Amino acid sequence: MQRPSIPPTYSNRKAMSDRIVAYYDAATPAQIAAGRNWYIEALEFASALAFEHGLDVRLTAGVLAVLSPNLSWTANKKAGSLLIALYSAGIRHVKPLGCAGYDANFEKAWRILLTRDSRSCTGTDVRSMTGSGRKVKCNGKHCGRCPIHGPKVAEFYRAIMGDTDCRTMDVWAIRASTIAMSRLANLRADDPRRDGLPKGRMAIMQSAYSDAAARRGESPSVMQAIVWLVIRTHWVRADGSRNGVEADFTLDDANLA
Repeated sequence: MQRPSIPPTYSNRKAMSDRIVAYYDAATPAQIAAGRNWYIEALEFASALAFEHGLDVRLTAGVLAVLSPNLSWTANKKAGSLLIALYSAGIRHVKPLGCAGYDANFEKAWRILLTRDSRSCTGTDVRSMTGSGRKVKCNGKHCGRCPIHGPKVAEFYRAIMGDTDCRTMDVWAIRASTIAMSRLANLRADDPRRDGLPKGRMAIMQSAYSDAAARRGESPSVMQAIVWLVIRTHWVRADGSRNGVEADFTLDDANLA
């Protein structure tokens, strides 16, 4: 059977902003509070790691960011803490035992620590990264210049570091911008929007989050965090089961990555 076509409003910035605002408006007081505090608490954790190991917080935040893809925040903190402990013990290029995450991302984390380089690039930035002063455009891949790459990981890093204009565009943030909350219960199992892929629309999605934040008087990073908490609670899996309840996603295991 052919997958259903994507609705024509899928890429419309105003329609995306409307969907995001609808999720925000459905947030409970606990979700609002958790979303407003999420990145503050993440920076506090990164700062505590930095203090414990005598490192710059930019390095510990960078390690957490590059390890984050497909990890819960609890698993993300565990992996970052253990890797940094290995570094402090003089051990190099080892993936900590019992840690989930991609091997390539652990190598990126090692690069940050060993080179003390926490430069970041979203893939759309134009920055002086060669040391010669010549501006180059990063292609968003791990190209040997900035160790923290890509529109999701770099934004996550900057949000942890306190940049409230950042919008961490993981699969949940993308889903919230493309699927109306009212459609979640009856979304077809093979609907392509379930994939949570930007498909060349990252910039418009990020702008939609900024628009939604302005409409509700929040910062973009807080808007994204709150919406993440809400959509996770209301998400219906392809098999018809619910993703979880509110308490599952306002506690420590909240995963924005």
